[in-house]
Amino acid sequence: MKLIIGLGNPGKKYQFTRHNAGFLAVEHYAIKKHLDKWSKRDKFKSLIIESGKAEDRVILAMPQTYMNRSGESVQSLKQFYKVANSQIIVVHDEVDIPFGEVRVKDGGGTAGHNGLESIVSHIGSDFKRLRIGTKNSLVETTDTRDFVLSNFSKTELSQLESILSEVSVQLAGL
Repeated sequence: MKLIIGLGNPGKKYQFTRHNAGFLAVEHYAIKKHLDKWSKRDKFKSLIIESGKAEDRVILAMPQTYMNRSGESVQSLKQFYKVANSQIIVVHDEVDIPFGEVRVKDGGGTAGHNGLESIVSHIGSDFKRLRIGTKNSLVETTDTRDFVLSNFSKTELSQLESILSEVSVQLAGL
């Protein structure tokens, strides 16, 4: 079983911000895999899709708690589905990685990422991370909070489909 968590902030206002790269990635994955529609599950404070059976089961989730409280949702999903941290994959934006690069990491720190900090405080740090690079030249002259909450540029949006496709391939292989 795998629990795949896409990080982001709910609402149209945040839909195409850099901080929503995780939401965009798991939505793309669900479409490519022809999975069911998202359902709102209040007990998990998330939108989820359940797919497959037994060992092949995959649960996709998008916490609706806002980024800074993602750990609340992840903890409730982990406990309900009785998954080990090694079965959890968190997909998120990463300002320290150049735009378009996708990297997998097992465990580690949070690099100041509020969503990861919340998750680590609730379940520990020993889960997989699929990191989507969002760094560009603006990161040097913009407050980090403002940068991650800003929309992708038109040029970046035009490249997003191929990046999300790469993320889907990586997720299928984890």
